[in-house]
Amino acid sequence: MLLTRVYDALLTVAYPQVCRVCGGSVEQRALGVACRKCWESTRVFDGSEMICWKCGAVVLDVEISADIKSDVRCHRCDSDSFTATRAVGLYEKALRESVLALKRQPSVPGLLVELLIATAAREPLNKATRIIPVPLHERR
Repeated sequence: MLLTRVYDALLTVAYPQVCRVCGGSVEQRALGVACRKCWESTRVFDGSEMICWKCGAVVLDVEISADIKSDVRCHRCDSDSFTATRAVGLYEKALRESVLALKRQPSVPGLLVELLIATAAREPLNKATRIIPVPLHERR
C-alpha cells in the first residue's frame, strides 16, 4: 500500500497525467484516465437499479426489491438474440473515457477491473455459461 502511494506520487511528479473528463490531475495509476472526482461523479451500477432483466437498460431511476427484479422488462429487446447483458454503469464521464482509452491502449486500470469483476458476480451473469465481448462495430 505504501509502495503504491510512493509509486503514484513519483509518477504524478515525473509524468503528470491529465484527467480526460475534467482536465484535473490523475494521481493514482489504478484510476486510469480519469481522476477520483470524475469516477465518483460517474454513475456506476451497484445492482440495486431498476433495469430490464434481459438487456440491462435502466427502466426507472429508482431502487427496487430483489424479488421483483427478474420481472422488469423494457420490451425493446424482446426480439434480440441473447439471454442477458449487463453494463458496469452509464456510458458517461470516467467510464466512457476508460472504454475509449481501451481502444488505443490495451491495458485495463485496476478500478475498471474491480468494476468488471463485481458486475460479473451479480445476477444473471454469475450463472452464465458464456460471456461474449461485444464488437465495437458490426463489421468486426
